[in-house]
Amino acid sequence: MSLKVRMLTLAAPLLASACANPDSVLFVTNTSLGIQVESKPPSASIAYDRTEGFSGPRYQNGGLPPVVASLATNGSVLDPQIRQVYATGAAAVKAVSGENAPNGPTALTGDRKLAFFGTATTIGLKAGFSPDGSPDSFVLGYKRKEVSFIPLGSTQVNGVATDVYPSVLGSIDTTGSALSLQGTSLTTLSFFATGEAAEVLAATNGSVRSTFHGIAEDALTAALSETQRKAVVAKGMEYGATQDAQLGKIMAYVAPGGTVDPKKLGDLIDRTNTKAGRTVAPEDLKGLNADQLRARLNSDLYVVGQLYAAMSANPSGT
Repeated sequence: MSLKVRMLTLAAPLLASACANPDSVLFVTNTSLGIQVESKPPSASIAYDRTEGFSGPRYQNGGLPPVVASLATNGSVLDPQIRQVYATGAAAVKAVSGENAPNGPTALTGDRKLAFFGTATTIGLKAGFSPDGSPDSFVLGYKRKEVSFIPLGSTQVNGVATDVYPSVLGSIDTTGSALSLQGTSLTTLSFFATGEAAEVLAATNGSVRSTFHGIAEDALTAALSETQRKAVVAKGMEYGATQDAQLGKIMAYVAPGGTVDPKKLGDLIDRTNTKAGRTVAPEDLKGLNADQLRARLNSDLYVVGQLYAAMSANPSGT
């Protein structure tokens, strides 16, 4: 039995129950890409098909378990590159925001439930060459399926029960080339990870984050005129200046005179997480000195905004 058949066989009962189960999250992607080039008659054909699906609980405060997936190609027909990434939970947040995003649980404690995560990939390349060595025909086939069905866990954050969506990460980076007979090649780099390993990979693998950041930036600005693009850049600079000002006020509050006041910092982090109903300000911030704290916060402007909002709501800290 092939890997693909085994994966779909295992996943079938999970897929059937996903929509009726509010305690689990189903996340699926299915991608097919085909490229065919002929010199007689001269022609090039490209086909692309992708399906993405998510089924999971929506919480009363509007929150959803975090997932992220992307597919990027370089658009070339004779030396195509395909990069695909799939991540859930804390690994998904780290993939799009960086290594300082909050971590998921690392201890394997409490009740156990079955979780499933699988990928299946098929890649094929065929090239033909004329007597002079130039490419005469080229066919590339690429198909990949990813599916996860993961029961939610739970933990306590400041006495509040909070659901936790475990981390998985699947990544494949494929490059095919047929620019010459001797230079024909097909290379593949693939990652498959779960739990803490998935979070570390998402945080430290530059190609994973660059894939998401590049796709997001291109998708958001593709339809903008040059005037609109300039306006977006100006607004971004204005937002950055605001964040810098907020960071300065936070540091002045928790580290007056350049030395962190542990009580003020701890209280602010606790108030921030209580206000959000989840851990948005990592607990390990409490052990940093002023320079370390500024550096950490400077790399995570979302946390800066959350800390500033909590501080503004209760500037006296009482």
